[in-house]
Parts: sequence; C-alpha cells; structure tokens
Amino acid sequence: MTKDSTEAIYKLLQDRYAGPEWAYLMEVPDGTGQKKQRTADAIAIGLWSKNAGQFHGFEVKSSRSDWQKELQEPYKSQSWRNVVTSFWLVAGRGVAKLQEVPPDWGFLEVATNGESLKIRKQPLHVDRPTVPLNVVGAMLRKSVDTIPYAAREKLRDVDAQVVRSYNNGRNVEQKIASCILKRNEELEASMRNLSQLLGRSPERLKADDMTVMLLKAAQSGRLSNVSNAMFNVLNSIKHFKEGIDGLDRRFELMIEEFNRISQEAVSA
Repeated sequence: MTKDSTEAIYKLLQDRYAGPEWAYLMEVPDGTGQKKQRTADAIAIGLWSKNAGQFHGFEVKSSRSDWQKELQEPYKSQSWRNVVTSFWLVAGRGVAKLQEVPPDWGFLEVATNGESLKIRKQPLHVDRPTVPLNVVGAMLRKSVDTIPYAAREKLRDVDAQVVRSYNNGRNVEQKIASCILKRNEELEASMRNLSQLLGRSPERLKADDMTVMLLKAAQSGRLSNVSNAMFNVLNSIKHFKEGIDGLDRRFELMIEEFNRISQEAVSA
C-alpha cells in the first residue's frame, strides 16, 4: 500500500475523524431506494459540543485523471453538497492543483511524509438546520452495514451464549424445582405417618404433649416406629433445606454468568 493510494488516503481520513467525538462513515449514499443519486466517499458528523453542527462530506481522489474527470462533472457531487455543512476534496500528493479546487470546497492533501492530511484550503461552511429524512435513513443503514464481519460473528456468538446460558439456567431451575417437590412430598408423607402414630399432628403438639404421646407410644410398643418416623421427618427436613440452600447459590452463579456474557457483548 503506497502512501498516496486510495486505501492509504481513506486510512488517514479515518484517523483524522476517529474517536467518540465523530461519527465517520465511508461510501454513504444520499438516499435509499429510488431517491439515491450520489454516493459520498466518506462523511463525518460532529457529536460533541465543540464540533456540534459540523457535517463534512469528502470526495477522495488518488489519481489526477480521476480528479480531472470529476472537474468535468461538477454536478455529480451537488446532491451531497446541498446536505453537508462542508465539502472537501481529499487527495494524494500531486493529484490536484490548489487553483483547480472549486471555491466552496475544502482541500485536504496527503502530507509529504504520508502520515497525515494537511489542510491546503478551508471549505465554505453552510449552516444546515435540518437533514432530509431519506439521507438520515441512508446513513443509518450504512452505519449498520459497516459493523465488521468479525464483530457480527462475535455478537452472534455472544447471543448464542446468552441463549445457552438461559436454557441451562431453566434446566437447572426445573431440576431443582422437581427435586424440591419430591422432597416436599416425602416430608409430607413422613409427617402423615408420624401423625398417625401419635394420633395428632406433631406441629400442633407442645413439648409436654409430645412427651405424653411418646410415653403412650412406648407403652404400646410403638416407640421404635415413632423413632423411625421422626428420623424420616428429620431427614426430609434436612433434604428440603439442602435443596433451598443450593438453589440460591445456583441462581447466583447463573446471574454471574449472564453478567459476564453481557459485559463481553458490550466490550465487543
């Protein structure tokens, strides 16, 4: 890539209008559908207060013959010159002569070292209080199209990861819910067995009442059965509690994973 090639000029122009203070797009049509007339080689729109109201259009030329042809067809750039606040010629060294540049155009030329663009001529600035909607639509469409292919692939990958994470979370949630439901059923069965042995629901018994019931059970020889029933209830309660305790940690891990994937998508 030579210093005055079209690719090199585009790179220098992009570097000049890089950063969050500018919206920079290449090869932008002046409308959509049948309203399209002319494509600007590049545009730059000021986004900060220091450059608010600046809307630049650029015609890039890397050969003199191409520039001379442009001079013979000045009407081709008229549609964009009617929209932007400033219109520039951006050319390689020796491509254009200063006196050839139209009065209302600016002139950016590749510097001698080939590492920057220098201003050879300032453009006429025209205030534009409004921009036609068809031009805005074309710029928005181009801004979406200019997302790098690799970035689109990464965004799709992130989206797939989010879906997988969500589905995995749903599966875990369903398994935990099923496990808790089963343990709850076991707990209820154990409580019913204990109630049948004691003749009353244990949850309604006071400590003294429980003692009396246990003594009666011992007299009738059912103490071992009561002990086993109480042991089963205790185990059911423990299992139920373990399920609940594990549930909050699993949800914490799911949230952490979702936040990580979301952060990767924003940083992409």
